Amino acid sequence: MGNRRERVDKEKEPTSNETKNMDNKKMKESQKNLLSKGNNAKSNDPRLQKNMQEKSITTTNNEDGQEKREKEKQDKRTKINQRKNVTIIGDSILNGLSEQGLRKKHNVKIRAHSGATSYDIKDHMRPIARRKPDYIIVHCGTNDLTKKDGINTLETIREMIIETKKETPQTTIVLSTLTMRRDHEGMNKKVNNLNRDLKKLAVEIDIPIIDNSNIDISCLSSRQLHLNRKGDSVLARNFIRYIDNI
Repeated sequence: MGNRRERVDKEKEPTSNETKNMDNKKMKESQKNLLSKGNNAKSNDPRLQKNMQEKSITTTNNEDGQEKREKEKQDKRTKINQRKNVTIIGDSILNGLSEQGLRKKHNVKIRAHSGATSYDIKDHMRPIARRKPDYIIVHCGTNDLTKKDGINTLETIREMIIETKKETPQTTIVLSTLTMRRDHEGMNKKVNNLNRDLKKLAVEIDIPIIDNSNIDISCLSSRQLHLNRKGDSVLARNFIRYIDNI
């Protein structure tokens, strides 16, 4: 009996490895408790709390700043993609205009051909149409009024528009009414009559038209054919008003 108890007692006694594992477990639990107490103590430290808040605010500000910069870059790319290509073609009345002054929101090119009739502009239109701009503004017809060869201005402009639309259907064609002129007797009456017909044509074929009737005698140069600085400025504003609303 005595020997049996001794063997049972010996079996209940932990081995050296079990003792070591138990000690390690107790040590880890003790360290964990100490660390937890230390963290609790630190979390209650006002200076530490303030420091943590400042770091959190700095991180948030940095993230907000980065998001803002990314948004600005995206907005810039979007604006570039939204810029339209606009070509203004016409006679010498366009000579006083500046491309730079018209490029606030879109890319604008001016193609002025001094002395050109509507028939000439029709020829000059072909290479422009091949480039397929988003918009073409056509300002012509005033030189037709002094020609004796009987140019049918309205039909020539109609043919020009139809031909251009076939070449580049996605391009919007815009007409611009003639500016007033008083270099010959009865000339301004001819201008008004042609402008009336141009407006009817624009309605008929469903295209926009820019009205330049706000250009009066104070906008004419000494010869009363071309525009002075004031006239150039008014004409430019008329174009800008349309272009900026594209």
